[in-house]
Amino acid sequence: MNAQKAGSAAPIETAAAQKRSLIIQAAVEVFAEHGYYNSRVSDIVKRVDAAQGVFYYYFRSKEEILITIFREAWNNLLRRMVRINAEQEGSLTKLRSAAEYIFKSFRHNPALMKVLIMDLPRLDRFYEKENQALYYRLFEEVADLVREGQQRSLINKDISPMVASIIFHGAVDALIRHYLYNPSFDEEQLSIDDAVDQVVQVLFNGFIKVTMT
Repeated sequence: MNAQKAGSAAPIETAAAQKRSLIIQAAVEVFAEHGYYNSRVSDIVKRVDAAQGVFYYYFRSKEEILITIFREAWNNLLRRMVRINAEQEGSLTKLRSAAEYIFKSFRHNPALMKVLIMDLPRLDRFYEKENQALYYRLFEEVADLVREGQQRSLINKDISPMVASIIFHGAVDALIRHYLYNPSFDEEQLSIDDAVDQVVQVLFNGFIKVTMT
């Protein structure tokens, strides 16, 4: 009898997890379309054809679901950084793979990127110590790759690893913003793959053209 109860509980948990994921994705879509502050819980549940009580079963507030979106997306990114570090050789290759993953994530789910870039920074809870610690773990991961490159004499040792990490993040963030919001920034003229190549080229080689004399 206990075994039957244990067996019947698993599908219920799976269904609950699926419902929670649907609500999160609906929130991403609604926030991206209308902006976080112009969106209502009723807009989110309407998209998944559920009652508001279902939303509050999983999340205490609209604010909490936005923080959840951030935490899950950021933890996915950090897990990918761990995989890149473990599976690939060379700090420059790892940095390029990190940039590729972020751009591919944007191409796969631009609504999520829009919410993370535009809505999340306007939320007070994002600046709570726990959330900031999670946010800056990415910067530390990238800084570690820079340190690795410096140890192998591939990256200038005069450069602060954290400053390099911030520049890396800023370049990727700014370029995604242009794809999202600048209609004249034509992807046919500069594909995302080409953008990754150019970000990496500038970060690694700088803007100055070196000539032999």
